[in-house]
Amino acid sequence: MKTTKYLTYVFLLWICFIFTTHAQYSPTINISQEASGLVAYDINNAGDNTFVFTLFGDGTFSSQSMPTHIFPPNQSGYISESYFVRAYDPNLPPKKVANISPVGTNTGTLTNPTISMTGEVDLMTSWATAQHYENFYIIAFRNTSAATYPGGCLEFHYNNNEISVNQSNTKIYNNWVSNQSIPLPSSTHTHKITWNFFNLLPNEVRYVYVPAETLVPVGQTIHLDVQLKTDCASRGINSPHSFLSRKYPHDPNFKIANKQCVKSSLSDHQELIYTIGFFNDGEYFAKDVFVKDHLPSDLDPNKISLVDYEVQPSWFEEDDVLDFEFLNINLPGTNQTSPKVYSYDEAFTYFSFKICTKENLKGCISNEASIIFDTQPEFITDISEVCAYEDCTDYDLCNADANKSNMEIPVNNIKPLEFSVFPNPVKNQLNIKVNFNTQKTTELSISLLDFSGKVIKSYTIPTQNSLIFTKIIDLKDVSSGLYFITLKNNEGQYTRKVIKN
Repeated sequence: MKTTKYLTYVFLLWICFIFTTHAQYSPTINISQEASGLVAYDINNAGDNTFVFTLFGDGTFSSQSMPTHIFPPNQSGYISESYFVRAYDPNLPPKKVANISPVGTNTGTLTNPTISMTGEVDLMTSWATAQHYENFYIIAFRNTSAATYPGGCLEFHYNNNEISVNQSNTKIYNNWVSNQSIPLPSSTHTHKITWNFFNLLPNEVRYVYVPAETLVPVGQTIHLDVQLKTDCASRGINSPHSFLSRKYPHDPNFKIANKQCVKSSLSDHQELIYTIGFFNDGEYFAKDVFVKDHLPSDLDPNKISLVDYEVQPSWFEEDDVLDFEFLNINLPGTNQTSPKVYSYDEAFTYFSFKICTKENLKGCISNEASIIFDTQPEFITDISEVCAYEDCTDYDLCNADANKSNMEIPVNNIKPLEFSVFPNPVKNQLNIKVNFNTQKTTELSISLLDFSGKVIKSYTIPTQNSLIFTKIIDLKDVSSGLYFITLKNNEGQYTRKVIKN
């Protein structure tokens, strides 16, 4: 009997320990009505290393870990949903649903944090596009030019071998769009969904939430496109987007390889592509980001090349350690509200590099990367592991002859073009200062791009005979948001992020 009581006691302690250590999966949602009649919604006890995506009952959303939202009451009531995703945890906890009963009407003017857009149509995600997991693709559109209240069509283009769209559970609020249909696809995608919209007020932002499961393998690309048409028969505004498939539903910082295995005991070099992603969930811009990767002995430090990036880093290799430096990147955080609230995609970026293995591989190639935001403590990514098997067919050989110019450049001899942009964030005028590596450089092009890659401003600068070049760009007519400044000349192409207030 004592033994039974003792075991029961131990079992209860064990259960309490489990629920205590997983407190982040049981947050509390508070809803209250203020004296003014406004409804306040906030979350507590979300837990550390937890990503929260909240879809409020009025159709707006937040990617802050502890969101607070005030919205007008509604005679039909509200249903708000919060989704919680742990970093590097494949188990998605149940969403939390909060109901608010009908509470009457209120005509007060509200100021709530909103997602600012750089154009008239944009596409974002609720959380990382992990393979075999569902997330929301958030279509945002607004009227930035017409003084009247136009109507038109909204289109979402996708490939059904990349994502599986849950068409019946598309979330639409406040009659923002109507008449969802599945017409014939475009020439570039296998499927599309269309909606009609009416009376889009000047600067009004509307949202549509499309749930979809990621099908492509980890590290591969999802190709999407959204279009906004005031005349449904014309082409309208086109906004293509691409997203990487990741391993976990929320990868704040990660390192992944493009191969699951390499072939063992092969007397040839094999090719691997590693992608490192990093995410700022802080309350301020990260001015500089530093990534360090200790290469294991099975990888060849003399055969490396940078193959993909959103913002190009300066980088070098020394003593089998790769150092990537993102200077003046000004990566925004999802928990900051000034100058605006930033989405997951704006606070995340990545880069990829190609490297050759050595010969006669055995065992597994395992390593991780460390990431430092400014002077903060370092973050360590998950471990990327590629194992050698004799029967592995998923491998590529490094063609030394074909890739000699690209693969055998000693990384530590690369001298990137040095330039700075200031002030950043910027309000009216952006200063660009370029330090060339040679006294004479060929024609220089400068481009300002929005987050979708659309060119907003561009300039061509003739051949320079000076080591230093400066230029001032007027941004008074540019909307607030996230932009990229890209410089290109005979020394290469280089990019910086710019925040416009």
